[in-house]
Amino acid sequence: MVDITPLESKIIRQVEYYFGDVNLSRDKFMREAVKQNDGWISMETMIKFNRLKSLSEDAEFIKKSVAKSQSGLVQVGENGLRRNPEMKVPETFESALENYKENSVYVKGFSSDENLDEIIEWLEKHGGKTIDVHMRRFPRDKKFRGSIFAIFEKKEDSEKFLASQEAATFKEKAMIRSTQIDYWKRKEEENNAKVASQAKKQAAREADQEAQLSSRMIRGALLEIAGLPESVKRLQSLENDAVEGDANTHESKESLTNGSKDSELPTVINLKQWLTEKLGSNIPIGMD
Repeated sequence: MVDITPLESKIIRQVEYYFGDVNLSRDKFMREAVKQNDGWISMETMIKFNRLKSLSEDAEFIKKSVAKSQSGLVQVGENGLRRNPEMKVPETFESALENYKENSVYVKGFSSDENLDEIIEWLEKHGGKTIDVHMRRFPRDKKFRGSIFAIFEKKEDSEKFLASQEAATFKEKAMIRSTQIDYWKRKEEENNAKVASQAKKQAAREADQEAQLSSRMIRGALLEIAGLPESVKRLQSLENDAVEGDANTHESKESLTNGSKDSELPTVINLKQWLTEKLGSNIPIGMD
């Protein structure tokens, strides 16, 4: 068995992440890069990747470290690295996730300033090798929201992690853990419940409005007027009507009487006044 130091292990994990199914299916730069030069990416380019650069800038050391990997995912060449051509890359990010959905877990409860390396170390200590750990962030400020999606290399490792009592806490903080499948199922149920609740509230509001309208109606006091000219519309608010009502009363009455299109359009107040005169009553009139 080949001896691998902790640093070499981190380098292997990081390089295999770059060339892995999930990253290659969503990383535009890497996806285009592996299509060129027969898939080989120079060490000069590789060392520009921040997380790998933070581990080592020694190209030869990186190559020797990757050569110790037993996965067969990445091949080491004289001047660079490439993904094993025999391992087909998923066509889309969605298809990559689908391939690993049973290996994926959701974990919530981390501090907003948590370190990714420490999270990965914790996951692999209580489960097994991970191939992708996504720190979920808020869209606006990109701050870590305290939850992750993690994909283990094997389904058994994800099950081991979820069953581990020691993984119930991280730095003495209680963690919420579930399969990613259960997480999305739970979110769908919550969204459906929210939609149903909103629909129920809307129905209650409409019923209340209907009840209020019905309470204002007196049997035998409801009057329907037909035959008004098409120009009769509620064009102005009651406030505007109150200002100009006196000046337009005479013309409005005429327009209601003869439907003249040349006269000014009647307003709500004018129509109420006209009805009051015709009915010969001072009882308040409501209109809709």
